[in-house]
Amino acid sequence: MKVQLILPMLCGMASTASATEKPQNVVIILTDDLGFSDIGCFGGEIETPNLDKMAEQGIKMTQLYNSARSCPSRACLLTGLYPHQVGVGGMANAKIAIDPKKPVGYAGFRTDNNVTIAELMKEAGYYTAMSGKWHLGVQKPTERGFDDYYGLLGGFNSFWSTKPYSRLPEGAPELKSEGTFYATNVITDYAIDFARKAHKQQKPLFLYLAYNAPHFPLHAPKERIDKYMKTYLQGWDKLRDERFKRIVRSGLLQGTPELSPRGEVPGSAFVKEPHALPAWDSLTPEQQKDLARRMAVFAAMVDIVDENIGRFMKELKILGELDNTVIMFMSDNGACAEWHEFGFDKKTGVEYHTHTDDELDNMGQPGTYHHYGTGWANLGCTPFTLYKHYAHEGGISTPCILWKGGKNKAKGTINHTPCHFTDIMSTCLDIAGSTYPETYKGRKLEKADGVSLLPAFEKKPIKQRVIYAEHEGNRMVRDRKWKLVSAQYKGNDWELYDIETDRTEQHNLATQHPGLVEKMSKMYAKWAKKCHVGREAQELPRNKATHILPDTWMRDPYIVIGPDDLYYLTYTNGKMEMPVWKSSNLSNWEKIGEAYSMNRLSFYDEIQEKGKTVKKEEPVKLWAPELYYLNDRWCAVHTSSYRASAIITSETIDFKTFEEPMGNNFGHHHDPSLFKDTDGTIWLVDRCAEITKLKPDLSGFAGKPVKINPANRKMGHEGCQIIKVGNKYVLFGTAWSRDSLRKGTYNLYYATADKIEGPYSDRRFAGRCLGHGTVFRDKKGQWWCTAFLNGKYIAPEELVKGVDAGTASSMNLQGLTLVPMSIEAVDGDVMVRALDPHYCLPGTEEMQQFTITQ
Repeated sequence: MKVQLILPMLCGMASTASATEKPQNVVIILTDDLGFSDIGCFGGEIETPNLDKMAEQGIKMTQLYNSARSCPSRACLLTGLYPHQVGVGGMANAKIAIDPKKPVGYAGFRTDNNVTIAELMKEAGYYTAMSGKWHLGVQKPTERGFDDYYGLLGGFNSFWSTKPYSRLPEGAPELKSEGTFYATNVITDYAIDFARKAHKQQKPLFLYLAYNAPHFPLHAPKERIDKYMKTYLQGWDKLRDERFKRIVRSGLLQGTPELSPRGEVPGSAFVKEPHALPAWDSLTPEQQKDLARRMAVFAAMVDIVDENIGRFMKELKILGELDNTVIMFMSDNGACAEWHEFGFDKKTGVEYHTHTDDELDNMGQPGTYHHYGTGWANLGCTPFTLYKHYAHEGGISTPCILWKGGKNKAKGTINHTPCHFTDIMSTCLDIAGSTYPETYKGRKLEKADGVSLLPAFEKKPIKQRVIYAEHEGNRMVRDRKWKLVSAQYKGNDWELYDIETDRTEQHNLATQHPGLVEKMSKMYAKWAKKCHVGREAQELPRNKATHILPDTWMRDPYIVIGPDDLYYLTYTNGKMEMPVWKSSNLSNWEKIGEAYSMNRLSFYDEIQEKGKTVKKEEPVKLWAPELYYLNDRWCAVHTSSYRASAIITSETIDFKTFEEPMGNNFGHHHDPSLFKDTDGTIWLVDRCAEITKLKPDLSGFAGKPVKINPANRKMGHEGCQIIKVGNKYVLFGTAWSRDSLRKGTYNLYYATADKIEGPYSDRRFAGRCLGHGTVFRDKKGQWWCTAFLNGKYIAPEELVKGVDAGTASSMNLQGLTLVPMSIEAVDGDVMVRALDPHYCLPGTEEMQQFTITQ
């Protein structure tokens, strides 16, 4: 399509019509995968004269946070709600509106509890239009309040082909194309056409101009790419230092800024282990040319976006609308580091090719598909840590410019107030003179917590509030100057930063302020529960413990895989009942039905009557439940506070109805566990350790109890369990490290034998603070151990320094902790160890001496 590429001066241009008295036009300009420092006025070397001029005339907002990735940020921006509240905590499904298999916070863009800016601006009398990338699932923009739409309904596609781009509503007139199609130009053509339409209708304009640039695939005209090749051959190290110097000189950071070190390639579904980014000078000349060309294409795309913003603003000036317009410019997330330092080709992933000679000239042209990789994303996020996907500053900080025509007291200022995409809704409604309703078209709306940014134009303070973020397990709480943040691939340990003095997150203050960490983590947990934040299917770290279900009080957690290939979790809850949860991935958990309690047993009254002599009128308490799937039925075993235990079976996992194959004849077994041997024999294991053979239908005992213990010393009575590895039996049990009740840490130990009846080896160390945890193997063969808070919580770093002899200490937080384990046959025996370094070694207070082989 033929377009005129002009770089207009935004000031002093003669207007052909005067601004009317109608409400101000509102234009939101969103870019895609643009890093914090990619544009000139935020420190970048890419030529962006129009955005630079906007910044000179407007306000640079240095701490506007997005939601770390495309779909969540767009849902958040348009609704004024956190993305999980509207079902877009992850990526929207392009095929189904709501996916019933996913948790509500991730199931798809909801229509029942939210309203879009477009819908409310339309009610306020605005003509509403969108041009650009939608990326919110099967719902269409014209179904969510936009009168007109042109653009890319999905997430990313070619910039050279017309096919992926749609005009809505169906049948609406399309602009005639002329010359070579390039998406950024045509998206702007439609934005201009929509502005003309609003002007003709004499209505104020609400325009959402959402460029899909500079997201991959990286596409741009060759001559524009060539313009930047010399620049990027200098490499990411030199350019990053230069960006940082410009950022500091321009006052974009508070305090005494520090440049974060050259970044790393994070662990991901594509990269198993994180590794440091290479120095530019360590690359071969061929690699440098290939990577420089990739970045040159990216820069050309940003250059063209800027040029088109200038073209659009020139049209507003011609229409006489510019002086009556408020423009907000931003990016949907930080720079995209997917998935390693060399980028990728052909499709998203790790496959790439080092282009040489004539191949370099063809990069970015029709039919190609490239991305620039982690090294350039590290440049894009200068001076911050991490990238898109993450809640650290590099992932959620957007370059933001607020601009308005006419009088602006804050012209050319920098504003460091922490703000969020949820504030855009409030700002738009403030401009329109409207308010956020409690209901819309008969549906009750979630309350929007955003605040208006308009006071910034009057040099007045913007109301501050607590801001939250979560994506793929990466979490953040921002409360004025303090920020609590974690990264999933690092094990999700909370880090604490004073952002006023340490914007680049170089000095973790978590150990200096444990009370503040606890307070803010509780704030996060409360917000997460309110907003349906959980976890999408993701790979849990294989070398660090993962903390799950932080709001759930539990003891004795036990996990098993069911016949439907789902994970099932049970535990003792605060009411001393047995709840059951299910999950497809170990990270998302959904509660099933009502919790089972002992008062449903047919012999409950007998237990209660016997218990009165010991515990007076106190009701029976259920302890240590475990789940199994045996003989095509669900089976649960548990003990109680009244020297009574039970074994129950049911056709359904919720145990709404169940049978008692032994009734009260099962007797008392402390923390009973079942083990099905390879020959089909089912054994009862309890008291750590005693085993008794059961009848195949569980209706009774098939033999007498057999005592089994480690050769050198006993294990505690809780958490007993047997697994089989090859031909070896492994007996697990627990004990306090100081050999005294509730003193030291509650640990997991094990012994091995060639026969289930023994004899067993000496007691060995399996894991610290894993007492009463149980091991299980996931669907991919990885071993895990469940863990929970048992005693006073002490941070792992502090726990390794020693334990007070008079306390019960734990490094586990409330909820469920999953600790990756290594359980493998070695030289005719079985070796067991925790893979998280905090759990793998005994403490200095341990009474038994062990020889640990790392």
